[in-house]
Amino acid sequence: KHMDLSNNPELTLRIMPILTRGIQNSTIEKLILQRIHYTFGLGVELRIEDVRFLQHTNLKEIFLSDNRIEQIENGAPYFFPQSLELISVPDNLITFGLYTFENISLQNLKFLFMGGNNLLQWIDPIIGIYHLRYLDLSNNFCSDVSRDFFSHIINLSELHISNNLLGYSIASDIDGRIFANLRNLRRMDLKANRIAHLPFMVFKNLKNLQHLDLRDNLLTTVEFDILKLKALKYLDCLLYTSDAADDMQCVDLGGRRIIK
Repeated sequence: KHMDLSNNPELTLRIMPILTRGIQNSTIEKLILQRIHYTFGLGVELRIEDVRFLQHTNLKEIFLSDNRIEQIENGAPYFFPQSLELISVPDNLITFGLYTFENISLQNLKFLFMGGNNLLQWIDPIIGIYHLRYLDLSNNFCSDVSRDFFSHIINLSELHISNNLLGYSIASDIDGRIFANLRNLRRMDLKANRIAHLPFMVFKNLKNLQHLDLRDNLLTTVEFDILKLKALKYLDCLLYTSDAADDMQCVDLGGRRIIK
């Protein structure tokens, strides 16, 4: 029940209107189109005509990584089938925000992979994908995240935002609003974000968080309220002191052992 045409760059993304027309009303549930566009050259647009026939499919997963997609035509996501559970578009050139999902409602979407693009600012809140469980926005060179950006994806359980530049935004979040609504979050990857300071209240509502990765930042001390993280089992954090880098191998907190 899957179709895989990956690693055929001679096809180019312009094959999609023909391809998506052909899989209408089929039993295909997984469509894998990774690296079907030239590796070099200008970025391309994912157009309405590329995806409009998808609304007549039963696709659950679509993979479009490494295709030099730079833009998605306004309205194109409207034609994504309601059956979609996973969208994977990492390692492209995408510059638009997640507001592209604003006017649609993909009630079954649970996994969204958008790492390795050019999403430099995360401002408008993510809406329209309220049942999302897994979000990957790593490696996007993002330096600005608004305090409302994650506020509507309240069912999220895993958040991967490593290898960005979020240090200043997070350090400014003294009232802990950025992650405040992620009460169901169990795993968060914040490594390599040039974080030098974490406000005391930054993780105040993450009572279900079990795994927190803060490696490869610029922290010299842990000042956030670790007592709020009642479910935490794993904390990885490298502290930089005047003498040397101290690796937090183990934190003993109220009888709980938090081990690297």
